[in-house]
Amino acid sequence: MTNCPKCSSESIKRVKWTWWGGVLGPALINSTKCESCGHTFNGNTGKSNTTAIVVYSIVLIVIAFVVSMLIGIAS
Repeated sequence: MTNCPKCSSESIKRVKWTWWGGVLGPALINSTKCESCGHTFNGNTGKSNTTAIVVYSIVLIVIAFVVSMLIGIAS
């Protein structure tokens, strides 16, 4: 992806860290941000990251739940 899908600016940059995914989340979904308008999107497809963020968050919650249950069973 070379241009922002919202404003067509070429001034885009990979997102290095987010509150929802830390360092790993944005890297996994190729989160990219336009430096002109601030729009964030998937750098490969140009589409919204919303669905990927929700799936990523649910997977993390499920993993945390399973780990906490296993720790509870072990103690």
